[in-house]
Amino acid sequence: MGTALCLALAVLLLLLANDPVLVAADDGVDEQLLERFKAAVRNGGELGGWTRGDGACSFPGAACVRGGKRLVSLSLSGVPLDVDFSAVAGTLLQLGGIEVLSLRAANVSGSLASGGGAAGRWRCGQKLVGLDLSGNRALRGSVADARVLAGACDGLRELNLSGNALVAGGGGKGDGGDIFARLDVLDLSDNNITGHGDLSWMGGVRRLNLAWNSISGPLQVPAFTNCSRMESLDLSGNSISGEVLPGVLSGCTALVSLNLSSNHLKGAFPPDITLLASLSYLNLSNNNFSGELPGDELAGLPRLSWLTLSLNHFHGSMPDSLGRLANLRMLDLSSNELSGAIPSSLCPNTGSKSKLEVLYLQNNYLTGGIPATISNCESLESLDLSLNYINGSIPTSVGSLARLRDLILWENKLEGEIPVSLGGARGLEHLILEYNTLTGSVPSELMNCKNLKWMALGSNRLSGSVPAWLGRLDNLAILKLNNNSFSGQIPPELGDCKSLIWLDLNDNQLSGSIPPELARQSGKVAIGFTIVRPHIYLRNGEQSSKCRGAGSLLEIGGVRLEQLNRMASKNRCNFTRVYILASGEHTLKSNGSMIFLDLSFNKLDSEIPKELGKMNYLAIMNLRQNQLSGAIPAELAGSKNLG
Repeated sequence: MGTALCLALAVLLLLLANDPVLVAADDGVDEQLLERFKAAVRNGGELGGWTRGDGACSFPGAACVRGGKRLVSLSLSGVPLDVDFSAVAGTLLQLGGIEVLSLRAANVSGSLASGGGAAGRWRCGQKLVGLDLSGNRALRGSVADARVLAGACDGLRELNLSGNALVAGGGGKGDGGDIFARLDVLDLSDNNITGHGDLSWMGGVRRLNLAWNSISGPLQVPAFTNCSRMESLDLSGNSISGEVLPGVLSGCTALVSLNLSSNHLKGAFPPDITLLASLSYLNLSNNNFSGELPGDELAGLPRLSWLTLSLNHFHGSMPDSLGRLANLRMLDLSSNELSGAIPSSLCPNTGSKSKLEVLYLQNNYLTGGIPATISNCESLESLDLSLNYINGSIPTSVGSLARLRDLILWENKLEGEIPVSLGGARGLEHLILEYNTLTGSVPSELMNCKNLKWMALGSNRLSGSVPAWLGRLDNLAILKLNNNSFSGQIPPELGDCKSLIWLDLNDNQLSGSIPPELARQSGKVAIGFTIVRPHIYLRNGEQSSKCRGAGSLLEIGGVRLEQLNRMASKNRCNFTRVYILASGEHTLKSNGSMIFLDLSFNKLDSEIPKELGKMNYLAIMNLRQNQLSGAIPAELAGSKNLG
């Protein structure tokens, strides 16, 4: 071996002995670093009985390639490690071949500054491209510390520090502010970042998430500099106020996704947004924007597929030009002050098929009828027009919407019969038509809708019998037929429903006995069953001839609570309490059963079935104003949740 070659090998060995990045590429060094990390973990038992001799690829959460010989990723997400960040920086971040490291919600504590990267004592492994430290509430630091961390990891492209205890702090480009420009993804959401000082030098990030921090005050002009490569910006859930002035987003011409929702922004629709030709996702909901919608300008955003402007104060009519947004999949204009008719052009009858999947117009002041052209939106899955002043009948064409899951039209002025064509919408899950003036019977064709979960037809003028085929709908959880003119007996087949937790038949003309078979469904409701739509319960504190029943369960998605005063029934009823129930409120643990049973104000003339005592979760049972006789069964003591 020549002298030059021996000298080169000696230099290489010296480098390997002193440079942690190069050393970490060796499996033996990886094992040593992992051993040091395990020793630093205060909850080391969570890492099992791993020892250095087992090899790096046997470490919990490790993933390897090349026949299980080279460590490429490590995930300890959700493992309660109880370890200081300085130990992470001194070990795991230096693994030479690792590409992705996840310590999400792993009880990492301490300060980002304790890693020592600023002093140059260590650098990340050269292959590290993704680092997830999210959800560690005891992990402290500033945005400047996050920048130093990114600077110590030359190859890093995705950095997730959401859900920690980071605060504002840091300078501009002069002291390394351009380091973030190397990142494709920077997630700093759900921290304690305040002010605007750090925003300008984050503009180089491709996808930036600052949602749910404490950024306040008006956006400065420009809010972001050098943002020509930024594709996604999320500032939702902050306290940003004032008007969005021209120039705030100037230069961010590549933006595909923009979320400014849940702030305190006001004024007209932001003019800069209509210049973002690449925009696909726009969310300005839950602010104080006002004025009319700029229809022609919005139509100039050809790629727009998601438009959410709910919970603002936009007024005037809906622009006809919205129908020109050929790629629109989601349109949410709920809880505004829009008036006039729903434009028939929203679902145009053109050569290109509409892509609209979700149309939310609830809680406005819309009038006129539901346009029959709604069937042109063949991809429509969810339609909510509740709490408006829409009249006329439900178009039969709605039944041709094969993908329709939600038809929510409560509190309008709809009349006529429920179209039998709805049986063609076999994927229907939520049929909520209460508080209208619908007539006729419940069409038998609805038995084809096997996925029905929520059927609310109360407070109409429906008649006929309560259909026995409802008992064959295994997914039916909520059945409201109250305040109608249904007659005949309560079908015992309702006891065959495997998911029924809410049955409201109050204020009808039902006669005969209370079927003991209703209790057959007790124990059949699936463990972990939940109500999936957002809802509230309005308790009726003083039942009267004007407002009967224990209370009303109301689907409330996209509706301001104070707007419920527009409901005619609320003015007639003594709704003494409003219970806000998030989706999933009624999760059942075992032996599920009905939780609400209201058969009041009918003509029932039997004894109270003792079998009702098998309903373990029954919380509200209202049988008043009938012709019941006999004793109160002692077995009702089995319903221990009755209030």
